[in-house]
Amino acid sequence: MWKQNIDALAKKHKVYAIDLWGWGYSERLKENEYSFERYGKQIEGFMDALNIRKATLVGQSMGGGISVYVAAHNPERVDRLILVDPAVIPYPMTTVGKIYQLPFVGEFMNAIPGDALAINNIRTIWFYDKNKADDEYCKEVLQPFCIKGSYSSMMFILRNVLKEPYVEREANLLAKMAIPILIIHGREDKGVPLDRSQKLNDLWKGSKLVVFDKAGHTPHEEYPEKFNKLALDFLSE
Repeated sequence: MWKQNIDALAKKHKVYAIDLWGWGYSERLKENEYSFERYGKQIEGFMDALNIRKATLVGQSMGGGISVYVAAHNPERVDRLILVDPAVIPYPMTTVGKIYQLPFVGEFMNAIPGDALAINNIRTIWFYDKNKADDEYCKEVLQPFCIKGSYSSMMFILRNVLKEPYVEREANLLAKMAIPILIIHGREDKGVPLDRSQKLNDLWKGSKLVVFDKAGHTPHEEYPEKFNKLALDFLSE
């Protein structure tokens, strides 16, 4: 993810792409160690290690919620926020998500040989135009799940992290601050409904919501050029 955005943003800004614990090629933790708080500490620790005093955080879905967590608890470290279809305040879980959350059912589905179910979820939930999630893209996204512990980490996060109240408290704290926020949301997102970002935009002073038509849960990947221009313009304001 972000493959079509990093180079464009890096022409004018220093860009770091962080694999959160349990995702990508990062370390898999013990199941009970995943939380928004732990992820917030990971981001802060990364910034400390590289002597980054202040930065703009860009996050999609749960990454958006983590970005809000960091900004609410350490506003002096955050210059701006770019949130893409962010999982911040409670929203109804998709039918597929509810099925995976059921005891033993998720484990059974993950144990089915092949990637057909996962590929279908990417193409029907992440994207509006499933043709944009071609075989090469799906293979690249799913490759890290070959790492031992990936599926158990994902199931714990789905059942115990991505649940109410998410980072609703932090969203309310952010409403008292003056951090510039750009929210980008796919109108046809089946993962996080558009009205969640509309509510956040009403809550936060100084925020701006841009809706991408005919886009799902990953509008930055469905329309990278449009996203990149919006992000660069926002960062130059």
